[in-house]
Amino acid sequence: MGPVAGIEWASTSGSDPEANRPFRMASVGKTFTAATVLRLVETRSIALDDPIGALLLPDTVTLLERDGYDLGMITVAHLLQHTGGLYDYAFGDGSPFLQDALADRSRVWTRREQLELAVSVGDPLFPPGSGFRYSDTGYALLGEIIEVETRLPYADAMRDLLGLDRLGLAHIWLESGQTAPGGLLPISRSFLGSDEISDLDFSLDAFGGGGLAGTTTDVARFFGALLGGEVFVEPTTLGRLLSVPDTNRAQEEFGIVLGDGAHGVYRMDIGGQTCWSHRGFLGTIALSCPDAGVSLVVTTNTALTDPLPVAADLIALVLAA
Repeated sequence: MGPVAGIEWASTSGSDPEANRPFRMASVGKTFTAATVLRLVETRSIALDDPIGALLLPDTVTLLERDGYDLGMITVAHLLQHTGGLYDYAFGDGSPFLQDALADRSRVWTRREQLELAVSVGDPLFPPGSGFRYSDTGYALLGEIIEVETRLPYADAMRDLLGLDRLGLAHIWLESGQTAPGGLLPISRSFLGSDEISDLDFSLDAFGGGGLAGTTTDVARFFGALLGGEVFVEPTTLGRLLSVPDTNRAQEEFGIVLGDGAHGVYRMDIGGQTCWSHRGFLGTIALSCPDAGVSLVVTTNTALTDPLPVAADLIALVLAA
């Protein structure tokens, strides 16, 4: 957790005595993707209201249009806000994705396979902009847009555009496709209930919707820098990131509170503070409460465990100090 008035603190409980062992962020990586896209908006490479049909690879356009998606109506902002009506290949109703991944844990996934799964199992859910439905598919498309516009692999483009080196965040990387930074402990174990899933090939989450790994310290620092205005060049860009459409208020998934959905972050009130956060599948939440100067990460490394109560208690302790 940190920084609070220049103070940083990390702790752990359970069998692992190392407080700052790197962990799998899962969907917390969506915040990094969203911020990268907003940096592309700053460079005038794309605009939030650009239709995505002109930004994707031709094969992807053909695949989605054959399934009934109107790519002239779905914009970059719709993907960021989960308002494009895109079926979620990962957890959409009827998707076999998780079962397939668990059945063949060494399988190396591609973005194309995940998009093909999305269109083979699901269909467009609603007209773009008319509703909210959390979609890993949309963020896989954002990862493709980043690669098309920068002509770089997603992780390289993300690191460069967000200035992670400038911010001193050396301990954040894409687990599938990049080598872990030197000097780190092995990555934390991961669980789905009592089933350890550390042996999964995490290419299953490597294309814009997640797949990043890092230390709690560096991820908390990133959220603090992002909400503190240190990532973007133009002062108005942070306001764009944090804008919440009417469709996205008071959202939840699997009965777990998300908050008011903006562009890759969610707004919630914790202890009287406005905080911005994102959750990850492996029982993780990263958040920043800019007015209080508090940024923290809680990870349980266990899928679908709710880390919010722990985060809320920690914030209360800091505010009371």
